[in-house]
Amino acid sequence: MGRKKLLEKFCNGCNRILPRSEFYERSNGEIVWCCKECSLKISKKYNKLNQEKIRETHRIALIRARENNPELYKNINKNWEEKNKERKKISCRASSKVQKAVKKGILIKPKECQMCKKTNCRIEASHSDYSKPLDVLWVCVSCHRKLDYKNPKTVKIYNNTNIDCGYV
Repeated sequence: MGRKKLLEKFCNGCNRILPRSEFYERSNGEIVWCCKECSLKISKKYNKLNQEKIRETHRIALIRARENNPELYKNINKNWEEKNKERKKISCRASSKVQKAVKKGILIKPKECQMCKKTNCRIEASHSDYSKPLDVLWVCVSCHRKLDYKNPKTVKIYNNTNIDCGYV
């Protein structure tokens, strides 16, 4: 005889009796000790307290995935470049102009991030508008990613059409 499935369960997180559907079930069929709502709260709290640890774990997982599937990632990059030829061309042109301006002394690359003031890290030129290639904010890699995520870039191309140059 198998075990009888409970229709309700007590949540140790919020001290309520809830229907079984309000609880996550493990792969072995066992019901977890707290309801979905409490699980979400606990996860959010843990994630907030352990951001660096989680970020590092994800970074290592991505590195391993790239090492284990080099062809897959090569194809992903190739496909992205084919779909975004114009975007890549515009951003490369702006980056090239910045590099030349730094070499000529027109622009001076600072040693610290202009957003978080971090030093001893890679500093990049962040463009808010690729049509103004020398109008840059010097930021570290992590701040640059945050900026690009929060403020997706668009550039005006011929015939007044816009190309999205940020995250989609």
